[in-house]
Amino acid sequence: MSVPAVARILMLAGAALLAAGLLLLLSARLPFRLGHLPGDIVIRGRNSTFYFPVVTCLLLSLALSVLVCSSAGGEPPQRTTPTRSGGQ
Repeated sequence: MSVPAVARILMLAGAALLAAGLLLLLSARLPFRLGHLPGDIVIRGRNSTFYFPVVTCLLLSLALSVLVCSSAGGEPPQRTTPTRSGGQ
């Protein structure tokens, strides 16, 4: 891997960390709490709490997919269909 490619990767990682830090810093001012969205599962027992942020995971997955696809030229990877070989 060449030095400019490594430098580009480090700059993108730094920008992602900066964006995540700003999101955490400004999260108190957002109209919603990330991690406590409607649709997240919370089950409270007498001595325990089970918490699974379903909607938060879906939104983060969508955001990361859009980010990765946009950085890869805007097109999702092409899927190839396997061809059958043989005498059928």
